[in-house]
Amino acid sequence: DTTEGPFSRDATEQELEAALSSEIEQRLRRYNGDGLYHIGVRIEAFVLGQPGIPILLSPQSVLILAVNIWDNETREPLNAEAIRGTAFESLNTRVPILSSGLGNSKEEQLENLSISAALQLEQLLRENEATWFAPKPDRVRVEYVPGTPLTPEQQATAEAAFEPAQ
Repeated sequence: DTTEGPFSRDATEQELEAALSSEIEQRLRRYNGDGLYHIGVRIEAFVLGQPGIPILLSPQSVLILAVNIWDNETREPLNAEAIRGTAFESLNTRVPILSSGLGNSKEEQLENLSISAALQLEQLLRENEATWFAPKPDRVRVEYVPGTPLTPEQQATAEAAFEPAQ
C-alpha cells in the first residue's frame, strides 16, 4: 500500500499510477535494443502540498519510489534489491520556495512529480547501461508477450524485491 504523507492532498493509487506510468512511457518509449527489460516501479509514499497552508507548514510535493529492473530473457532481476529514490517537483512550480499546492492543482503536482521521477529513472538506467544493458553477441531478442505469468519462484523473488524499507 502507498503511504500518504502528512499535510498531503488526497490522491488515489490509480491517479498516482496513471500519472507516473504515462510519464515513464513517454520518456522511455524511444529506446529500442536487442534486449527486453521490465521496469517495476512502486510508489511507496507521497505528499502533494495543499493549498492555503501557511509558510510555517509548507509541505513540498514528493514521491518516494522503489524500482526493480528485470531481464526478460533470463527472468532475473538486474538489481539485487529495490533501488529507492525520491522525486521532488522541479522549479517549474509557480512559487518554488512555498508549497506547490499554493500555485498548482493536484493534477499539475502529479504531472511535475511524475516528470521528475521518469527523468530520474532514465538517469538510473543510463548510469547502469554498461553493466545492465551491455550488448550480448549471442542474444536473440525475445518478444514481450503481455500476461505471461511468472513461475512461483519468480513471483516470490519479485515480491521479496519490493519489500518495504525498514
